[in-house]
Amino acid sequence: FWNWMIRILPYLEEGSLADQLTINVTTPITKDVGTNNAAVRATEIPVMLCPSDTGRNNPFIDVTHANTAWARGNYGYNAFQFWPNEFWRNYTADPYFKYNLGMGGIEDGIDRQIMTLTKITDGTTKTIMLAEMRVGLTNDDRRGVWAMGMCGSNFHCRQAAFVPNLCLSPNNVDDVYGGPSLANGLLAPECMAPDPTTNASGQSLVRSRHPGGANCAMADASVRFISDFIESGTLATSEDGYIDNKCNGSPCDQTMATSLGTWQRLNIPRDEFAIQYDY
Repeated sequence: FWNWMIRILPYLEEGSLADQLTINVTTPITKDVGTNNAAVRATEIPVMLCPSDTGRNNPFIDVTHANTAWARGNYGYNAFQFWPNEFWRNYTADPYFKYNLGMGGIEDGIDRQIMTLTKITDGTTKTIMLAEMRVGLTNDDRRGVWAMGMCGSNFHCRQAAFVPNLCLSPNNVDDVYGGPSLANGLLAPECMAPDPTTNASGQSLVRSRHPGGANCAMADASVRFISDFIESGTLATSEDGYIDNKCNGSPCDQTMATSLGTWQRLNIPRDEFAIQYDY
């Protein structure tokens, strides 16, 4: 349906593209293969493409919807720090709730998680709004798509759990829809191999092709280059059972200042922990 990037098209001198879209409760942009929506989402927007990446002339091809093309984009919204499926409703009364909010949130008419400037109690200069993401290397990889409101496409989800450009073995940091069928042999050398057992979009890593870090836009509209070696803690709750060595083999309590490093604190708008500018 609507998402952050579609909403700001008029402010990027792309109002004519926005005017062509037909999006409502019966016509989501993700499934309509009509002329207008299909043409808009296949349009490359130069400001959304990092010159260092390979997004130009490299669309995602949606084979499930008449082989329609989706143009790439290199910037993801700091959406949420938990899986954006049915589990988000369980966090509204949870002690971890404010630690799992990003700049996005979900509005269902009952639980209001939509962020506003007044809700960013940590300060707009200390809260990441957008962060770089690398586009998919092949046409069947939906990562880095400007019009697609999904984790890893134009949303970042649980990105604070891992520092930028982290390279793990076997590199399975991203959870992306269609991930099990992607060519991991091609992706692993680029540290982009997704979890081969998870066919759902729920987790993404901040990535760039810049040596040593990635660009992030803060909520005050400033841009900072964040080092790959930024001080980091963990992002885990007792609910998800994530085990981290920093917690001595036990589920981490992320409400503690000792669990959240500078990277986590920059991504969470209301953790209320101080940030030292060492990134």
